[in-house]
Formats: sequence, structure tokens, C-alpha cells
Amino acid sequence: MGICLYLALAERLTQGLIQLTILDDVVMSVDANHRRQVCRLLTTEFPDRQFLITTHDKTWANQLRSEGLVAASSRIEFFNWSIETGPHINLETEMWERIESALERNDILEAAAILRRGSEEFFSYICDSLEAPVTYRLDGRHDLGDFLPAAVARYGNLLRKAKVAAQSWSDTETMSRLNELESVLGSICARTNAEQWAVNASVHFNNWANLSPQDFRYVADAFQDLHGVFVCQKCGSVLRVTKSNHDTVGVRCNCSTVNWNLVQKKPSP
Repeated sequence: MGICLYLALAERLTQGLIQLTILDDVVMSVDANHRRQVCRLLTTEFPDRQFLITTHDKTWANQLRSEGLVAASSRIEFFNWSIETGPHINLETEMWERIESALERNDILEAAAILRRGSEEFFSYICDSLEAPVTYRLDGRHDLGDFLPAAVARYGNLLRKAKVAAQSWSDTETMSRLNELESVLGSICARTNAEQWAVNASVHFNNWANLSPQDFRYVADAFQDLHGVFVCQKCGSVLRVTKSNHDTVGVRCNCSTVNWNLVQKKPSP
């Protein structure tokens, strides 16, 4: 309630005068289940307002990125503060830039670790936003072998439902676009061996360390393309399911450039 009141007053009192809003650790009073919704609220309701956001919550910081509100180049991390030196600053860079930097040093192990850790984090968000079923583990220890196949399978399932819906509405243009997306997904999955991971979820990609830098660039490029399947190229937000009365009725991004309808046309009586 406090956040909503603050945002409403800021919009009412400063519209046209001040386009900067500062939020200092506001999610400390917001339960974890609603933090992603706060990201979406800021993205969809205040697209023209600049935000300066501070937080100690690394999960929410990552959610701000996955929802397209904060770009990697706009994220700054302070660490190792001391009276003598002050805070150290870590300028966040894209995962792909960090991988390329490691490959330039011929450090395949670091590049592989960055790719695996970053992809685990990314596909965990995708499983959440698309509501992909992931095998339950009592210890909560999931890895890329759990998240990636679930995300790809869920995306494919939603894509097929969207095609059935488009066909029921005789929407040939949407059908053509969805067929193209399905073809792209199949091609990328073949390059990343995602289908094999779906069969063997225990794979930990240790064989990556045996690749040359150029060979590993091919792997990283394939993964970057796979990540891009789940992200709107216009607004940068991850795709998510939309619901009506607890039923999944669509898939969309924040700006609605991606907007799949999953509801089929009812037959005439």
C-alpha cells in the first residue's frame, strides 16, 4: 500500500516537472511472491519515468533485469566498503561479454561456469514466468538440466496451443508467424542439444572444458540465440503467461509485441 501511494502521489504531483523517482530498498516490506509484480507495475504503468532503485535483495535485482526494467549496463553493485577506500564498484556487464572476455584469455573453465550459472538463473525465471513444471526436489537443488528442458517443453506446448487457437479463428497471418517461431526453436534446440538434456537431466556440461575457444563460442552463440527465444526483442522483458479466472489464456511480453492468444473460437451452435 505504501509503495502504491508513493507512486500515485509522485505521478500526480510531479507529472511534467520531475521524471525521476527514487526507490530505496522498497521490497524489504514486500513479500517474495509479489516482488516480480512490482517490477511489472513499474514497467507497464510508468514507461516514461526514470527510476533510481537501490536494493540489498539480489533476487529482486535480477527480476528487475528479467522484466526489462533495468538493463545490464545500468546496474551498479557496491561491495567491500571500508573507511579507507570507500565502496568498490562492480559495473554489471552482459553475460555474453563476460564469456567472450574469458575466451580471449583462453579460460574455457571460467566461460563454461559463467554460461552454466547464468543460464540456470535465466531459465529459472523462464520456468516461473511461463509456469513450466519442474521436478520437485525437497532440498531445492535444481540445475540447468532441470530448468532448461522444462522451459523449452513449456514454450513448445504454449506455441502449439497458440497455433490451434489461431487456426480456429482462421488467422492465417498469426499461423504463419507461429510456424516460423516453431521452426526457429527446433533449429536452436538442435544446436544446443536441449532435446538431449530433456532425456538426461543429470548432464552437467563438464565436457565444455575440453573445447577450444572457437568451439566454445559456437556453444555460447547457440545459447544466446536460445535465450533470445524467450525474450521480447523490443522491450527486453521475458515472455509470461496471462490468465483469466485461473485459466491460461495467452502469452505476452510487457509491450505486447509478443501476444499469443490461446483461447479457441467456440463452434457455432
